[in-house]
Amino acid sequence: MSRDMAKDFLKGGDFCEKKQVPKYVSLYEMRAMVLREAVSLFLEQGYAKTTIAQIAERLNRTKSAVLRVYKDKEAILFALVTHMFGSQFSKAMELIQGI
Repeated sequence: MSRDMAKDFLKGGDFCEKKQVPKYVSLYEMRAMVLREAVSLFLEQGYAKTTIAQIAERLNRTKSAVLRVYKDKEAILFALVTHMFGSQFSKAMELIQGI
């Protein structure tokens, strides 16, 4: 994942819009919040140095709250990559099928 792609991800619409963290959020909102903070931390200090505890701290949540929506840090990375490249993959498939 390049820095430019990650920065574009952080700019992307309501999925990544930074908001004040409410006490109760839906599963979808919690996943989006985790991904947003994970990207930010990955850019700041790298994937290897980022911990689930740091992501949770940024969200004012517990580590177990983060682990309820993603089983581990690798799952967070996989979700980020899938989200970032998913739309590009769909566009590529449309182009290939149009040939």
